[in-house]
Amino acid sequence: MNIPGGKTLRTWWEKRLEEMRLALAEVEKSSGLGLLCGLGGLVGAICGLVVLGLVLLIDSMQSLTFGEYGAGFKALPIELRFGLPIVGAAFLGLVFQLLKRENREGGIVHIIERLVYYQGFLPMRAAIVQFLSSAVAIASGQSVGREGVAAHIGATAGSLFGRKLELPNNSVRTLVGCGTAAGIAASFNTPLGGVIFAMEVVMMEYSIVSFAPIILAAVSATAVAHLL
Repeated sequence: MNIPGGKTLRTWWEKRLEEMRLALAEVEKSSGLGLLCGLGGLVGAICGLVVLGLVLLIDSMQSLTFGEYGAGFKALPIELRFGLPIVGAAFLGLVFQLLKRENREGGIVHIIERLVYYQGFLPMRAAIVQFLSSAVAIASGQSVGREGVAAHIGATAGSLFGRKLELPNNSVRTLVGCGTAAGIAASFNTPLGGVIFAMEVVMMEYSIVSFAPIILAAVSATAVAHLL
């Protein structure tokens, strides 16, 4: 397929990508901030979809575990309230024992560690494990919430998006913050809370270069959650 100028679409796309990477490498000195904001909004929309999938999975598993007792965990008979968490914990413990250490790490501490020591590289397998295991844990009545896994899978989505485009490390770090804010915002309908959490706890800095994309990511994720 050709475009004006006689270049192939592939060549044109690779050139645009290279120009984008150069602009993002010195985002404070170029027009790359607008581009980074656009990428942040796109990452937010993706995270909104992923978090919706997590919520739907949790609801589906809870409908299976609660069965005819649709009112929730407290409506279960005493034997199920006692036995269900034990069975769920035993199952998760066995699964996590069989997994490699790098595939079972998760939560906010994992995100911060990856930002500090690994330039924002978050492994996909760990996010998938967290996605599935959190649904099992919540559906079986464990004393956990979904804020940690929402932030984790959001941050992983931002990291994966940046790495697939081979963006500079500074942009990947910002997209990880975007994903963290988006995950929390979409999960709890708290865009401002997601932004503050990502800036204070994960990014640990306030700058317009990271602040603007993270705001757009949180708003975008919340909008997707509301629409769907």
